[in-house]
Amino acid sequence: MLKIIAIIGPSGCGKTDLSFKLAKALPCSIINSDCRLVYRELDIGTAKPTSLELAQIRHYLVDIVDINEIYTVGNFKKDALEIISRINNTDDYVIICGGTGLYSSALLFNWQIPEYGPDDSLRQKLNDEMGQFGVKYIYDKLMDIDPDSALNINVNDSFRIIRALELCYLSGSKASLLRQKKEPMANVTWVGLNTNSKASLVERITKRFGHILDHGLIDEVKYLYKKYADSQVLHNTVNYKEFIPYLKGLTSLEEACNLAIANNCKLAKKQLAWHRPNNDIRWFDIDSVNNDEIAKDILDLLN
Repeated sequence: MLKIIAIIGPSGCGKTDLSFKLAKALPCSIINSDCRLVYRELDIGTAKPTSLELAQIRHYLVDIVDINEIYTVGNFKKDALEIISRINNTDDYVIICGGTGLYSSALLFNWQIPEYGPDDSLRQKLNDEMGQFGVKYIYDKLMDIDPDSALNINVNDSFRIIRALELCYLSGSKASLLRQKKEPMANVTWVGLNTNSKASLVERITKRFGHILDHGLIDEVKYLYKKYADSQVLHNTVNYKEFIPYLKGLTSLEEACNLAIANNCKLAKKQLAWHRPNNDIRWFDIDSVNNDEIAKDILDLLN
């Protein structure tokens, strides 16, 4: 039976590097579980591995949809299960790696995903309401209808708020009740990367942001905004959305950079909070051990 290694943790902790080390040693394939790496052209701002790096290891679910398309957790689970089914007869291991806890949890805990597709007219109505009254208005509407869903969504995440409302209206039930858990997948080794120091995590995130800024982030945002100005993905993605007001002349570059770092830190906190209930995760303090040592430990554990 195929054995699964799930690598999780906050941004800037070296998940991708560790996945490469393990994949080369085993060897095995990697299935991306980051909700932004699935999009073509979101490269620098997501710290996506280069085409050369991706060619070294067989990767799945990277660069599979355009920025103006919608890719849901339901799409991810369906695609990932199909991939796992195909490689089950050829590989001993597969690595699931990424920072989107919703994706890895939906797949590996085998969540039931609501089978209700997008409703364009309903979405347009909700988007019109948001445009007229603000995102907090539709968030409060979700809080009244389905507080369990609302409490698990950021108040500014308009896409997920509208999707939850859509599920409520289409099903006549609560979106939170539609996402029930089934029997989780077997043979999963959960690996978590983190630091015990908040200051250290902030330093890592700041350094990582400086790296992508130096490697052309602003030019990438300019190009993508010109091409996909109305894309919800672009307007909801950290390291991109902060620079749209800057491009419009509404904020300074320094303000945009500071906001991006702050939002990366908030995202890291949210990523850690998501996995806190999972007692199966084997956590590693990245300030105490490096990825070579972690890889060796995991390989020893698997053997």
